[in-house]
Amino acid sequence: MTARISAKLSGRWDLWLPLAALLVALAMAGLGTTAAGALRESRSLAREGELLHFAHDLERDLREGGPDSAVSTVERAFRERPWFVAGLALAAASGEVLVRAGDVEGLETREHEMFLGRDWGMFGAGPGPGPRRPGERFMGGRRTLRIALSPAALRPTALERIVAPAALASGVLLVGLAVLGGRLLVRQREEQEQEATRRRLEGLGRAGAGLAHQLRNPLGTIKGSCQLLLERASEPAEKKRLRSILEQAVRMERLIGQLLDYARPPRSEPAQVEVSGVLREIAARSPTVQVRVDALLRVLADPEHLRQIVENLVDNALATSPPGEIVEVSAEVPGHGSEVRLIVADRGPGPGEDPERHFEPYVTSRADGTGLGLPIARALAEANGGTVALRPRPGGGTLAILSLPQGAAP
Repeated sequence: MTARISAKLSGRWDLWLPLAALLVALAMAGLGTTAAGALRESRSLAREGELLHFAHDLERDLREGGPDSAVSTVERAFRERPWFVAGLALAAASGEVLVRAGDVEGLETREHEMFLGRDWGMFGAGPGPGPRRPGERFMGGRRTLRIALSPAALRPTALERIVAPAALASGVLLVGLAVLGGRLLVRQREEQEQEATRRRLEGLGRAGAGLAHQLRNPLGTIKGSCQLLLERASEPAEKKRLRSILEQAVRMERLIGQLLDYARPPRSEPAQVEVSGVLREIAARSPTVQVRVDALLRVLADPEHLRQIVENLVDNALATSPPGEIVEVSAEVPGHGSEVRLIVADRGPGPGEDPERHFEPYVTSRADGTGLGLPIARALAEANGGTVALRPRPGGGTLAILSLPQGAAP
């Protein structure tokens, strides 16, 4: 059982391929997030470097121009980089703003300490440019430059905005393609297996048909001779033996007929068939068969094919059920309403772990079985646009489900 499960999982490309793609997609999303973070960090470092370079240039210009040109120097620096700087403020060591250009309130700012020399010691205390309070003396040439950053300088670049979503979208697309590819691979494998099975079954059918043709004439001779001997026999024991021979000959004749039916491609002549009539006719042959079906329900199928399929399913159910156990035959119409399901339910041993093996020719668990009833039933159902499947029945037993196209309402 473990080996069977392992074999099934090993071929589940519809499971493993999407799972592998999902892992790759997660890695891509992680790489995209990491790349976006690296780009942000790189831009932040470049911005800080540019700020430092700007502050050093302004400090040099202020030192060279002196206090008298402080206002014009700050305003000129502000105008030179409007895309980068939203406002500048030169403050004394006490925090009082001496020179202002642009707006620094409510924006992200950076501060840069400046040492402008002795000439700036009294800047702001006496007459001259910049805000001042009379009589106040400022300490030496130490000043603080506040730089308000422009929103454009803080705005992420287009590459930063798209790299993480693009990686995520690529991962999702990869998973989608993997799901589609996995399903296509599974479908291709199933089609290859079905083709191999079809060829193998065709070979078995041809071999069986050839054997049946070779056996039919000798069997007819044996059957005819046995009937003549039975008519002339007078001893009871002799008649018993001849009847046994005749029964086995009839059984072999039936087996040959099934072999020929299986080897011969079925040809369907669909018609509107009332299901209840066929089911009740077949159920009348055994008191342990109960039918529950809508009298007006119809299917579109060959009437003789439908009868043969249901007979095979009911015969199997009776053969595998305990003596006296009820075999239930019912019909239902699924929600989509395009087909009718005829269900034969028994309380036998069940279909086992691999129900499909019962549809292979010559596979049977019955001592008197031929292993051709279910393969013929499926072939006939498929010829009529339907199918036959076996499912475990809750509580034990088998559900044989015949699906056929629904007929027109009367």
